[in-house]
Amino acid sequence: MRLGRMERTCATVVDVRGETALVAVRPAAACAGCAARAGCVDPVAGVEGMRMVEADNPVGAGEGDVVALDVSPQGLAAAAALLYGFPAATALAGAAIGTTVLAPLSGLDRDLAAGLALVLCLLLALLAVRRWGRRLARRRSFRVSIVAVVGVGSDEGGPG
Repeated sequence: MRLGRMERTCATVVDVRGETALVAVRPAAACAGCAARAGCVDPVAGVEGMRMVEADNPVGAGEGDVVALDVSPQGLAAAAALLYGFPAATALAGAAIGTTVLAPLSGLDRDLAAGLALVLCLLLALLAVRRWGRRLARRRSFRVSIVAVVGVGSDEGGPG
């Protein structure tokens, strides 16, 4: 994937909310091999096998319209690094700190100290990711955008 291009997929508008729209997107073929794919499905929305995504709606698409979405690859890469990379690196750093600093200072077993520091650092990282994620979601480069209405009616998210 070249990072200079926008990635495009189709979706069905489920609800319009002012300048944004909630769209149902069929997971792409690349999602089939992802271990976290179950986390992308929105069981609350009652659309099995679909992801619910909030998208900017500058074209004025209406409920039931099939639309083309653009997603910035840079935004996807940065979001993946933030959501997965930062907590993993922080957890590993916590384990190292627990082993080298906490265990000698507290007299705890090295493995116990490593585990406690790992969990603490992971929780702190997840809180930071949540806070940063909300800020980044406001940036245009991190948002999904509807670029065209390609049909009227529902095809349950298009070809994905």
